[in-house]
Amino acid sequence: MLQEPGLRYYAPQESLEEMDMTLIVTIKTNDCIVLAADGMAYAARDGSNTPYPVQKLHVANDAWVFGFAGYAGPAPIHKEVEAEIAAGKLKFDGNLDMSARAYFEAICERLEKTYVPPNLKGTMILAGRGNDGLVIRTAELCKVENRLTFTFLEGPCEAIGYGAKWMTAKALIDMFMDCCSTPDALAELATFSIWRVALQELVIGRMENDYEISVCVLTLDTAQPSIKRLPVQQTLKRMHKWKKKLERACSIFLASASSTAR
Repeated sequence: MLQEPGLRYYAPQESLEEMDMTLIVTIKTNDCIVLAADGMAYAARDGSNTPYPVQKLHVANDAWVFGFAGYAGPAPIHKEVEAEIAAGKLKFDGNLDMSARAYFEAICERLEKTYVPPNLKGTMILAGRGNDGLVIRTAELCKVENRLTFTFLEGPCEAIGYGAKWMTAKALIDMFMDCCSTPDALAELATFSIWRVALQELVIGRMENDYEISVCVLTLDTAQPSIKRLPVQQTLKRMHKWKKKLERACSIFLASASSTAR
């Protein structure tokens, strides 16, 4: 059973930081939406958690981007829903504002028929065209008294993240977002934020361990989203160059500020 429309559920930040795996970041401007996600999940095997590669951004309904943070269960369920759309058994309006709730409900209804861990915690994300251009709609999954529920979260303005250590990623993006003048530059910044946070957080896939980062850029001209899985070695080289440039820029700024203060 799903919660009634309009209800909001906000978990304490400490709980999110402790329980969530995955890191997805979204950046929204007037002209585009950028989404980026790490590529690692965990499976419980023989009493231990075993990491494995997984793609966390997917095309949905031929028009949107679907993503998930935390619990990885929505991945195979999303494929089931998309197969039913392709077969004509399910139909959704292309307007995300009209269809986001119905799509999330379709995921949850099928997810309830599988094994769902009692301490389930996760977030589902949809991005695409809405009533007023490009929009992002998110819903938090949780299990309460053996019932799977989801609640809509407030939409993001500019940069926000989902999953582990998202506030750290957001701080990086907020710091350098104004320096990025194109959607491609924003995509690089989103990638950079995940790379840096992953180096300090075990539940986020590190490119150094061959976990790919997935990125998607949506614009008003996007007919069908394209999810890019970034090649690890080439991307790492770019990220190290980004790091050097940012360190140099910060050093110049601090030197300038120091001389001005005198």
